[in-house]
Formats: sequence, structure tokens, C-alpha cells
Amino acid sequence: MRQTLTILILLSLLALAGCGGSGTDKAKELELKEKELALKEKELELAKKDPKADNSDKTEKSEKTETKPLKKVEPPTGATVASINASDVVVRAQPSLSAKKVTLLRKGQKVYVIGVSDNLVVLEGESYTMKNVQLENGQKGWVLNKFIDGP
Repeated sequence: MRQTLTILILLSLLALAGCGGSGTDKAKELELKEKELALKEKELELAKKDPKADNSDKTEKSEKTETKPLKKVEPPTGATVASINASDVVVRAQPSLSAKKVTLLRKGQKVYVIGVSDNLVVLEGESYTMKNVQLENGQKGWVLNKFIDGP
């Protein structure tokens, strides 16, 4: 199918380039188009006879693009379970709003709280602490306590 599309594009470009050319050029172009169409018909016939051959590329592509599920790890000892109460909550590398973003959390996502920062962070005139969390896949970071429901 990819070859067919490429051939059709090339033919279209040749047709556009040939506009205003001599009659001989147009005759050669038509001859080329006929050959390309004949090739296309043969490809379609082969695909009808052996449908597995046509789908093999699609199967390989879908196998390559499959994503592996995230590995779940055991909850840390002494951690408390909590959930995120907002969408697109930022997890940061350090307990600071200017720290590097690690990932985003979705509303309802479960996290394990493993600690609390001693420093207060001011956001929109309000003071908050940041909680050290571990995600179910083992990734760790810091989240504003305002976005965590639970202990």
C-alpha cells in the first residue's frame, strides 16, 4: 500500500511538471502512468490471493508500538496510602515549586506518602507543605499537600 501511494504521488508530480511540455513528453508520461497502473493492479491481485502477505506489515507495526504495562512495586514500609484530588498534578524532584518536574498525576491516582517537608511553600497566597510520595511504579517525588486526600 505504501508503494502504491508513493507511485501515485510521483505520478501526480510528473503530471504537474509536464504541464505545458511538448506532446512527446505527455505521451511518455501517459505510457509511464499505464505501466504504474499495471504494477498497481498486479500488487492488488497478489494481495487478494495472499491476504496474509498484505497484513504482515500491519502486524509487525502494531507489535512494535505496543506499550508494556508499568511495573508495580511493593508499597514502601511505613507509607500511608492517599489519592490525588485534582487532574494534572505535578510531581517534583525536590520539595519546591521551582524544582524539576518529574511527572503528572491524574485525579484519583493512588500514591504512597513516605514523608513531609519541613518547609512551607506559598501558592496563591496560601502556605502548604509538600509530601514525599512514591507512585505505584516506584517513581518518587514531591507533591503539594493541597492535592492529596488522605493522611
